Amino acid sequence: MAGSTVLLADCGETSMELLAARIGRLGLRVLRAKTPSDAYVAVSDGRLAVGAVVIPPDAPFADLGKGLARFREVASEPNLSVAVAGARPGAMRGTVSAGALAAAGVDFAIYEPIDAHALRFQLNRATAWRHSRQERRADRAPFVGEVRIRAGRRNKEGRLYTLSSHGAFISLPAPCLRGTELKLEIALPDGALVRAKGRVAMTNVRGNLQKKALPVGMGIVFQGLKSNAQARVALAVRDRLEALDVGC
Repeated sequence: MAGSTVLLADCGETSMELLAARIGRLGLRVLRAKTPSDAYVAVSDGRLAVGAVVIPPDAPFADLGKGLARFREVASEPNLSVAVAGARPGAMRGTVSAGALAAAGVDFAIYEPIDAHALRFQLNRATAWRHSRQERRADRAPFVGEVRIRAGRRNKEGRLYTLSSHGAFISLPAPCLRGTELKLEIALPDGALVRAKGRVAMTNVRGNLQKKALPVGMGIVFQGLKSNAQARVALAVRDRLEALDVGC
């Protein structure tokens, strides 16, 4: 896919080697550049199809705003996005504030600690070429939590990947067939349980047609989710997205 490569500008005090390994395990293509100059060269090379640049919070730019603008000027891919990865601003010497990062043009944050689902979610957002603020604030967010599933007489357990008031994506090794009617019990971060009926709208299974941007599992569309449950989900999603903001 064009623009699907993630480039790590590995030019801060803390190495991004571990982050590169984590991204690789997600099945995404990742490259590393040791200096800003090397990163500019990689971004401009159309053969590499870099869709997102990830910088450290202590990136050695004399003027961060101008440095990030230069990435977009030389980029071979349209709508290049920039993410920051590492310690939260203020947690280490030499980092600028979260507000300064956002003002300079950083689009996404990968602040540590971050779980695998949130990491995948943020990288997918960064490389998806959907960069309007409205789309970036879509009503779905990554979560880590258990999901109990009942399909007919069969019970399964999965792990939540994303959740919205309209549905969820559940990670599990053997998803149900598309169209299957389900009963779900989803644990929210605050400990509340959301019980819902749903239908399998899509599946992602191992093989030639597997979508690398998603874990193995299934997408669920809720059916008749009660208003109080919708409100709980919407609140949880809002809080989660706010926590993932660059300026959080």
